[in-house]
Amino acid sequence: MRMGLLPWLASPCCGAPLRFASLERMPDPQADIEIGSLACAACRCEYPIATGVPRLLPPQSADKRVVRTSRSFTWEWTRYPGSMAEDQRVFLEECQLEAGDLQGKLVLDAGCGMGRYALVALSLGAEVVAVDLSESWTRLVAAARENAELHVAQGDLLRPPLRPELFDLVYSHGVLHH
Repeated sequence: MRMGLLPWLASPCCGAPLRFASLERMPDPQADIEIGSLACAACRCEYPIATGVPRLLPPQSADKRVVRTSRSFTWEWTRYPGSMAEDQRVFLEECQLEAGDLQGKLVLDAGCGMGRYALVALSLGAEVVAVDLSESWTRLVAAARENAELHVAQGDLLRPPLRPELFDLVYSHGVLHH
């Protein structure tokens, strides 16, 4: 997690801003924060940062439905082969966008899965926040470490861990119908 992601995050429990509660070490503004925790002053909920990814699940996300969904999609979405050229074609067609529409935009990939469309949006010039309930986003962690314009977070879209009215563009491919 980079420092620049913090102002965009909110407690999924109450929507209030988050702050660092603990850090492994004082972060360099350009470096990733690998281990630590975030806290909300309003509701007092804490959220871990592990492997550079804030885990922003509200306490209710431990119910059986969420656990079952998370496990199922973690397995499924880590196995999609795909190619960047095909993913870009499908993404632009299904979102009804032109390639230049994403340049310089802040974009939310709501339910990013393994991140194939987050990587497409990134390649088209967007700064991307990729959020998913499952842990299939683990395939994005290495790319996020290499590119400061890609941010990964674990969160539940029914209780989004993000401040409102933040993004220029939000897309959700193959998620909302579930």
